[in-house]
Amino acid sequence: MAFKPSAVKKRKNKEEGTLNMNSMMDILTIMLLFLLMNFSTSGALSTKADGMTPPKIITKNKPKKMLVINVSTAHIFFKKEEIADIDQVVAQKKSFIIQALAEKLEEEKNRSEDLESKFGIEFKREVIVVADGRIPFDVMLKVVVTCGRNGFSNLKMLGNLANKQDVM
Repeated sequence: MAFKPSAVKKRKNKEEGTLNMNSMMDILTIMLLFLLMNFSTSGALSTKADGMTPPKIITKNKPKKMLVINVSTAHIFFKKEEIADIDQVVAQKKSFIIQALAEKLEEEKNRSEDLESKFGIEFKREVIVVADGRIPFDVMLKVVVTCGRNGFSNLKMLGNLANKQDVM
């Protein structure tokens, strides 16, 4: 004798479940926005001034967010603010310190040390120098010495990526 199903099971409707596309679209939209936000923070982190042509370099390192100093053929910029003229820097023969840059770096150092003591945000002493390829060596030397004397010892130079054949 075969098993007889109960009366409750006989009356039960047999419906198949379907996917709710609205929920699926919401999830995909949130994932897309999350990925776009993460991608946008790893994009270009510094910009060059108008008329600048940085020197060609060969590297595998990607730039990170850091303090940026732009050195064009006419001016020195700190965080996109013009702080010194190149002519004045070249005319300054007795000192290797650019006073306007030293003051800005001192302010930034004090602010970063304050953040480090209050919130534990590490002060990495990093700065990126974006310079025109036509800048005289003594101007670059003064920028580097000024950064070093004000506690920014981790210095990086930014240039245009090139092949080995283009540089040599």
